Amino acid sequence: MDIPVSIPRFDNIKDYHHYWSVAAPVLPTSPRFLHIALDICNTCNLRCRICYLSVPKPHEKAIFLSAERFQECLKDLLPFTQALRLSCGYEPLASPHFNAILQSLAPYRVPHLELVTNATLLSDDKIDAIIRNNVNTVRISLDSPDKTIFEFIRRGANFEAVIANIKRLASRKKARGTQRPELALIAVLMQSTIHQLKPLVDLAANLGIDALTLQHLIPYPGLDMESQVITEKDAPRFDVLIGQIQAYAQQHGIALTAPSPFKPQPPAPAGQLKQPLSRSRGFCQALFHPIISASQNIRKITAGLISRGLRPVRRNLLPRHPFCPDPFNSIIITANGRVKACPHLKGTPQHKIFDLNMPLTSVFLGDEYQTLRQIMMAGGPHRPECLACHHRRLFNIK
Repeated sequence: MDIPVSIPRFDNIKDYHHYWSVAAPVLPTSPRFLHIALDICNTCNLRCRICYLSVPKPHEKAIFLSAERFQECLKDLLPFTQALRLSCGYEPLASPHFNAILQSLAPYRVPHLELVTNATLLSDDKIDAIIRNNVNTVRISLDSPDKTIFEFIRRGANFEAVIANIKRLASRKKARGTQRPELALIAVLMQSTIHQLKPLVDLAANLGIDALTLQHLIPYPGLDMESQVITEKDAPRFDVLIGQIQAYAQQHGIALTAPSPFKPQPPAPAGQLKQPLSRSRGFCQALFHPIISASQNIRKITAGLISRGLRPVRRNLLPRHPFCPDPFNSIIITANGRVKACPHLKGTPQHKIFDLNMPLTSVFLGDEYQTLRQIMMAGGPHRPECLACHHRRLFNIK
């Protein structure tokens, strides 16, 4: 691929960050700029009807990342990490090394540490490890307050057991007198659950939940869940309901993140950012409004972090077009060691770092990431995955 923009290469993270935060200010000046998500195992104890793990496929050998291997892989990047999530698609509590991995992170003092779990394996020792090691956020998959519907969706889960585990975590947190971890629910919106959003907020409030994230269903081929997807045909009902739920959650003191209404809203005045969207909360500090330039967004993100004298210089060094930040600050690692900048980049070459014993730093500074950065700086030509991404409108990708 012929890309007309040439950008320098680096052999260490410190020099890389210095360039992309000062010379070409894509990143904040804070040395903590990386957003890393990884699976510490490739197993899950449930077979949810909405999950790709329910698609029939050949049996895979179980992989459990040890605390030692975890350290070897990430030790050079953790000092530069702003946010770390110990789950991408599998159940982190299924790992026998979960407690040890949390303990191994203590010396690095990562500012934001979180995990996503179905909460069925939330034992007392894991609760203690979560609180003791200052996990910031525990996100729990809970789509319905109704036992029958919940257990139909989350095959293998017991509703009463999940609720009891959440209560125990909240109680243990209160007994320790700590605000951490923040407890959040993740609910996938479906035709069978959308009418239960107010009861779901009620349940969240009763459980001491701090935040609730609503997500649209992505139907995976072979799961026959297409009829459950909420589409533009549901816009009249959906758009009104989302507005009502926003207000209802606010009344209960719950921070709600929900999809935007289907009906287009008047564009925000130039120079204003929309409210942050939930593309993995904590992993994207801000997203671009289609009419906002990259330089305006960078100034917003880095306000207070750089001196006023540098702002005009930084602004002039940025491209004038919006661009996706993932190739500059995001690392996703699957349980088998495959690395990519974005979950949508399924067709791109991926290093298998665990098998090759390859340092993660060399992957982040290597050819695939470098090519993606060049594309973003040049404004194209974008890869098919980027053109198909549902966030493309935010970056004005055409």
